Amino acid sequence: MRTREIPAANPNHVGEGDVYDERYLDILTRKGRILGQHGRWFLYSYLSRKLREFSEGSTLLEVGFGSGYSLQRFEKRYRTIGLDISAIGIKSVRTFCKRTLFLQASAEKIPLRSNSCDIIIAMDIVEHLRSPEEFLRCAKAVLKKDGLVFVSTPNADSVGAKLKGPNWAGSRAPGHVGVRHAPEWRAMVKSNGFAIEREGSDFLWDIPYPIPVPVLLQKAVLIPPRLVIGALFGFMPWKFGENYYFILRKGTRDAQ
Repeated sequence: MRTREIPAANPNHVGEGDVYDERYLDILTRKGRILGQHGRWFLYSYLSRKLREFSEGSTLLEVGFGSGYSLQRFEKRYRTIGLDISAIGIKSVRTFCKRTLFLQASAEKIPLRSNSCDIIIAMDIVEHLRSPEEFLRCAKAVLKKDGLVFVSTPNADSVGAKLKGPNWAGSRAPGHVGVRHAPEWRAMVKSNGFAIEREGSDFLWDIPYPIPVPVLLQKAVLIPPRLVIGALFGFMPWKFGENYYFILRKGTRDAQ
C-alpha cells in the first residue's frame, strides 16, 4: 500500500448523516461495481482519458461516491479521497477500496487543506445540497491552481423534464432539493471564480416518455446513442439531455 500524506482533518470521524441503510448500500454497491456508477461506465471511460492530463499520484477527491465504482477505478492511478456524509456508505465501500482515504463530512464543509487536491469529482451530488454555492466555495479552496472539477447533475432544461414534469427522474428522486437550470449553474460557478472549460448534457434515458411510441422502441432508439456518445465524447454540447455536465478549471489557464 502506498504511503499517504493526504492533508485531512480527521479521516476516522464518525457522526450523524446516515441517509441510507445497509441493505440499500449493499444493493447500490454491488450494482455499481457490476454496471458502473449508475450504469454509466461509458462516461467513466471518457473521464479516465480526460484525467490523463494529471500525472500519476495526483490527488483526486470524490464527493458523494455512491457505490465506490469510480474510486475503485481511479485509485489505481491517483491518490484518492472519498468524502461522504454516510458512515454506513463509507464502511461499505472501504471494504474494496483499500487505497482510498475516507472522510465522513458534508460536501458543503470539505475538511481538507487549501490547495491540496488536483481533481474533484461530484457525480449526482450537488442537487442534494441546499447550498451548492458552499460546495463550490470549498472546492475552489481545496483545489490547486489549474485543478479540475467534474460535476454531473439533473438537467432542468432537458426534454424529459418538459415532457414528464413531476414524474421526471430529476424531480421524483428523494432528496433532490437543488435541481437548477443551466444558466443558474453557469452564474454560480463563475461567481465562485471557476472557468467553465466544457459543458453540455447526455442523452434521453428516462424511459418511458409520454409519446405515442412503444417503450421497447424508445429503448432501441435512445439507449445505443447514449452508450456510444458517452464512451467517445462523455457528453454533447447541447442542452436537451437528462443530465447536465460541466468541467470547471481553477486558475488563470484559459478554458478550451
